[in-house]
Order: sequence, then C-alpha cells, then structure tokens
Amino acid sequence: MLSRLWGFVQSITSKRPSSEEAPPAKRARVQTSVDSNAPEAETARPATAFASQASGPPVEYKLVLLGDAGVGKTCFVKRHVTGEFVKKYRPTEGCEMKKLKISTSRGPVLFQVWDTAGQDHLAGLRDGYFIGARCAMVFFDVTKRESHQNLAKWVTDLRKVAGDIPVVVVGNKVDAPGRVVKAQEGSVIMRKLKVQYYDLSVRTRFNVEVPLLFLSRRLLGDSSL
Repeated sequence: MLSRLWGFVQSITSKRPSSEEAPPAKRARVQTSVDSNAPEAETARPATAFASQASGPPVEYKLVLLGDAGVGKTCFVKRHVTGEFVKKYRPTEGCEMKKLKISTSRGPVLFQVWDTAGQDHLAGLRDGYFIGARCAMVFFDVTKRESHQNLAKWVTDLRKVAGDIPVVVVGNKVDAPGRVVKAQEGSVIMRKLKVQYYDLSVRTRFNVEVPLLFLSRRLLGDSSL
C-alpha cells in the first residue's frame, strides 16, 4: 500500500513544469516589452535632421548691422572674414555686403552680412537695406554714451521695415579705458528694447562668436546648437 501511494505522488510531481523553464509565450511577451521601451524614436529624429543639414548647402540668412558711425561694425565683419583687426577708422559709404559662415552642431550657417553706414546724411538709404533682413545686430560704443542713447532709434527704425526679427545689441570696445556704459545696463537694454545683449570686444575677440551663435539658435529654433 505504501509503495503504491508513493508512486502516485511521483506521477503528480513529474507533471509540474520546472521553475527554471518559463513558458515560451511568456518569454516572448517579456522580450517584446523590453523592445517597445527602447528609445529608438528619440535618437533617430535629431540624428536624421543633423545629417540632412550637414549634407546639404549651408542655410543662409540676411543679417544687417546697424548703429552709430565708428562703433565697430566693419571691424566686426573683417575680424570674422579675414581675422584682421583694423585700427584705422574708415567710414562705410552706404552699405557693404560680405558673407560670413559659422560652424554649429547642425552644420554651417551662412550669414549674408549687410554692413550699413551710421552717418546721419545716409539715413535715407537705410530702409532699403533693411528689407528682407532675417536678423540684426545693433552696435554701440561703451565709451560713448551718445551711441548708447541712440539704440532705441536704431531698433525702432529697423522694426518698422523688417518686423519682429531676432535682434542682438552689442556694446563694443569693452577692452578700452574710460567705459561709461556699464555691463549692468545691459539688462535694462534687454527689457526696454526686447532684445538680447552682449558685451563685446572686436580687438580682443571677446564674445565675437556669441551673438552669431545666439542668432543661429533663434533662426533654426534649436537652443542646443
């Protein structure tokens, strides 16, 4: 009797699945669950966009430079294009156009730079230069209070023609002695004129890339550049 009962218990136990053997269907479901959480969609989208940008021609935008005469607009362009710093001042007549390219994480961005004259007697020509502008830089000299006081006029004249485009105001010549417009006043400029502000020194190259990078981020809608 005892041996017959023991055989019955063994027959029942042998039919139970081993704890080390998961049912095939269950293993498949677990594997599928892991795959569905993989972040493939998150990485593929920006990688494709960057590759497309880098393989095609550079994106080109019209950038106008404005501000009083002698504040460093032309020197800024030459510093980027040729690397030289021009010490002798030569006033711009009308407008000079150069192309300037910067590198970003989404490939090169090309600016068609319109360097406009700051002399009052050429004011009638400026509206034509502002047409079609996609962004702007407004310069003033931190050693000359008058050039700072004229900022509102420059920004207002620009927006009458170009609309609400990205604008960067730069206070140039921060390396020079006798600074009268302090760095703290930049926050006032930003609030009143609704622009971005940076200190700048074309001579020492301080912040010379930063305004263009800011404009690239705004134009491309990508703050991670």
